[in-house]
Amino acid sequence: MAPNSIRAIEDLIPIIYPGVTRSFGNIQSLLIEAQQKASQFNNTVDFSLIKVAAVDEIYSQSSPVLAGVDLYP
Repeated sequence: MAPNSIRAIEDLIPIIYPGVTRSFGNIQSLLIEAQQKASQFNNTVDFSLIKVAAVDEIYSQSSPVLAGVDLYP
């Protein structure tokens, strides 16, 4: 989570959602919340059988959640 990524999100929000703005701090706090929820979830699941995965925090029903895909067949 680099400052330049947050600034890019901050710049894109009014383009994607006209009339909507969010501050750097607001975006950062949402990202931190998503990371914390992902970390809590990761501690409850056995990932030992996953060899290659793609994970990301996404929003579902206005809440940040962890999404992941096992890439190994």
